[in-house]
Amino acid sequence: GWLSRKELVELYDRATLICIPSWFETYGQVAIEAMRRGLPIVATDAGALDEHLDEACAWQVPAMDLAALATALETALANPSERQRRASRALVRAASHGGWSDRVPAFRELYSALIP
Repeated sequence: GWLSRKELVELYDRATLICIPSWFETYGQVAIEAMRRGLPIVATDAGALDEHLDEACAWQVPAMDLAALATALETALANPSERQRRASRALVRAASHGGWSDRVPAFRELYSALIP
């Protein structure tokens, strides 16, 4: 369900990693939020997740491959030093992704160009 910004930050701060098991993903907001909090990520390669993530900051598996997802989670949880390395890379990678305040003007420009 919906969380306040404070509640969301508290959950991210308590997390060891973020798992994003999406079968379809249009934007990947959770991935960007997790990266900005410096969290390593275990995710599928669904849609926009593949655009935001790489092996430096995430363990990625094919969408809908539950066995691969479980294996990636086990690997991530068993390797604290690798989680820390990927968390550091996530912070760096997050800096290249703008937030919604950066994206909205681009969407407006795109939609304006499409609508005569």
